[in-house]
Amino acid sequence: PPTSQYLAQAIEALHKAGARTVSSVWEDASFTRGVCAALDGLAAEHGLEIKSQTEVPSSPSAEHLDPVARNLSGTELNPDAVVTCVYDAGCAEWISSLRRAKWSPKAQVFTVCVGMDEFTAAVGKSDAMYMTGVSPWDPSLSARDDVVGWTASDFASMFEERTHRTPTYHSASAA
Repeated sequence: PPTSQYLAQAIEALHKAGARTVSSVWEDASFTRGVCAALDGLAAEHGLEIKSQTEVPSSPSAEHLDPVARNLSGTELNPDAVVTCVYDAGCAEWISSLRRAKWSPKAQVFTVCVGMDEFTAAVGKSDAMYMTGVSPWDPSLSARDDVVGWTASDFASMFEERTHRTPTYHSASAA
């Protein structure tokens, strides 16, 4: 989907779950910046108050993310949800920063890393299973490809058999 719609279902779900406030953190890259930029309109559409919006450098480290996590954890901000528009290395580092701040928002939405084997290995399966992300493709989709006739599940099975990895939307898009 276009970056303006990438978060649409996630923000709607946050609203339906009772979230009232949201903050965003994005990595300095065109895709991540574009996705998080859509939060203004989506939050307004669903009645969410934006508490803060923070850009961090590309491939952010603890040096960049720890102060953001500490700031968000304070009583002045403390948003119900954080939308984190970063690539996979930034995702794992963000979780580490949240741990160091001893804070966890009620909801955390990621743009890229949830569902990726590398992310699960980096943060641990017990943490990864409670995180939400956005993906334009999932093996559970019932759609059938018009060219090869495979379902998403068919592709996932073949991909796992050949690579011994869990397919992401990146691999499905490239197929």
